[in-house]
Amino acid sequence: MLNRVIPGRFVAHLALLLLAGLTPPAQALPPNIEPLEPFGGITPYRLKSNGMTILVSHNPAAPVFSFMVVYGVGSRNEAPGNTGSAHLLEHLLFNKSTLNYGKANGHPTFQELLYSAGADFGSTNMTTWNDRMTGYSTLPKDQLELALKIEADRLGRGLILDAERQPEMSVVRNEYEIGENDPDQALFKALIGAAIVAHPYHWDTIGYRSDIEGVPTEKLREHYDTYFHPDNATAILVGDFDLESALTLFDREFGSFPKSARPIPRIITTEPPQEGERRVTIKRPGSVGIVQVAYLRPGSMHPDFMALEVLTSILSDGVNSRLYQALVETGLATSAFATNYTLRDPYPIVMDVQVAPGKNHAEVEAAIKAALARVAMEGVTGAEMERARKQIEVAVIRSRDGTYPLCSSLGEAVASADWKWFVTYIDRMKAVSAADVKRVAGLYLIPDRATVGWFVPTGPEQMAPMQAAAEAMTAAPATSDAAAGSGSSMAASASGIAGTFAERTTHRVLSNGIVLDIVE
Repeated sequence: MLNRVIPGRFVAHLALLLLAGLTPPAQALPPNIEPLEPFGGITPYRLKSNGMTILVSHNPAAPVFSFMVVYGVGSRNEAPGNTGSAHLLEHLLFNKSTLNYGKANGHPTFQELLYSAGADFGSTNMTTWNDRMTGYSTLPKDQLELALKIEADRLGRGLILDAERQPEMSVVRNEYEIGENDPDQALFKALIGAAIVAHPYHWDTIGYRSDIEGVPTEKLREHYDTYFHPDNATAILVGDFDLESALTLFDREFGSFPKSARPIPRIITTEPPQEGERRVTIKRPGSVGIVQVAYLRPGSMHPDFMALEVLTSILSDGVNSRLYQALVETGLATSAFATNYTLRDPYPIVMDVQVAPGKNHAEVEAAIKAALARVAMEGVTGAEMERARKQIEVAVIRSRDGTYPLCSSLGEAVASADWKWFVTYIDRMKAVSAADVKRVAGLYLIPDRATVGWFVPTGPEQMAPMQAAAEAMTAAPATSDAAAGSGSSMAASASGIAGTFAERTTHRVLSNGIVLDIVE
């Protein structure tokens, strides 16, 4: 499962939700557990044996808990040739075989055990994004031991078998194709690839199709062995539990894993300065035009990040926002949004606009740029600042409703900054001034930092030459005259499935109106 859109403004101030007095009382700790300084309702502990940290937030409002492990590996830790490896590993670790679980050794799968313990489809999962991978479960309070055992096996006992990679590769490839057939997702991937040319954020989390199909199992196992260590993981426990018992289980299940024998590889590539506007256009069959405009800005730990959060809200949140007024209210667009992604390294803030029928891309693009230029030149009003602060704070409170949402938001902060960033978010947001917003708009949202993307819907007659060229470029190299005439694609050869995605898709409408697209 991928995670792409996770705006930073949804990372919460824990004190908004946890009442004073819910911090667990001091208790006897296992010898291998080192308590660290609590902050804002979060209590950290560390395993002395390997450095793994667990963040604890006790709240007995309901007899359930959420347990998550955040692994410091995502698409930013890949390179050409193994793009998408973190996501493919996630699939293998989600419900395939480890030493103590899964069909390879004749054991029940993770999901069989979790469902029998009270989980459902939405309460246990794994996800991957640019900066991290997560595994989590939300279960009744008496199932904590099972949750920790499962995540411990994922962390240190994954088997990564070729027999399990092959069928899972087909699942991931279909996920890739679904994204490619979504105009907004396809344009977004092309836009980011043009806006970021050196840093590993250049490719999408799912990776390139050729890497999904062709990465050797040995390469996936090497990736697992490099990054899955206790000193590259953080556990998070939120909800109703006995603290002493929980820490004893944590030590028992995770304390025996050794630290990585080598330093975890760091990302040393920095994105070079952009020295002029960049453009990308996708032409495919479709019915709605799209314009996206991206501006590279600093990572989430930079002092300007919070001002960009407030600016994003002023641009995008609600019918009074700048983009809505400039584009939707005027009839140029049917929707207009801005997103400021919470990621560790520099990444674009993105405007995403659907062109209204009868309007053209150029006038929509001009209106987006004009709205941004007005903020940079004239600034924002006090009313806009007050509305943005309230909107962000309400969104934060709503997004913390439950053990898993709280756990998830804390996990995103761990991955993109640190857990104290999570606690101080609201205070830092409220400290942003109108002058700060005007300054960052003028500093980052400027013409020479723009990357512009257009999705231009086309008819079949316009697509034929492009389709022919694409098929020619992906044809397998000829090994004989007969092979040269076969026209087989690399994708069909690698997968054993003939035909394009469209040719393998059957479209049906059931009597009750449900639409089915079946991929063979």
